Amino acid sequence: MILIIIVVFIMLGTGSIFSGGDITKSTAERVALPAGAVNETGYYTDELGWISNETKLLTGLKYFHKKTGVQPYLYIMDNVNGSHHPTESELDAFTNELYDRLFTDEAHLLLVFFEYNNAYMDRYVCGTQAKTVIDAEAADILLDYIDRYY
Repeated sequence: MILIIIVVFIMLGTGSIFSGGDITKSTAERVALPAGAVNETGYYTDELGWISNETKLLTGLKYFHKKTGVQPYLYIMDNVNGSHHPTESELDAFTNELYDRLFTDEAHLLLVFFEYNNAYMDRYVCGTQAKTVIDAEAADILLDYIDRYY
């Protein structure tokens, strides 16, 4: 699963994701944020111990950052405020609050991947600056690929 996320971030960073099947097709040329737009932080939190090769994960996430100017952050978890069965709105609220806790700028993309008992939900939040690169279409492409390869 993590390898899929790495590949998706690399492909989004290079602009080499093409339409196929149920994947949203990219219709826009996106321009990277200028250097220095992001206050660089860590790149992930893995509450489930899934990351077995940190080097590969970081290589993909840093490549995406280099190509887009947007720093991605992956957060893997199995509970929201102690619940293994959060509602979609609870996960949305958690993701928005987490963005504000983790970052001091508007140039990050936070992807929260929640899984419990083989059921999953994913949510993302982009800062205001990041949305100029990761618009709704680009985010839909990311989520479509995660759905396809899960």
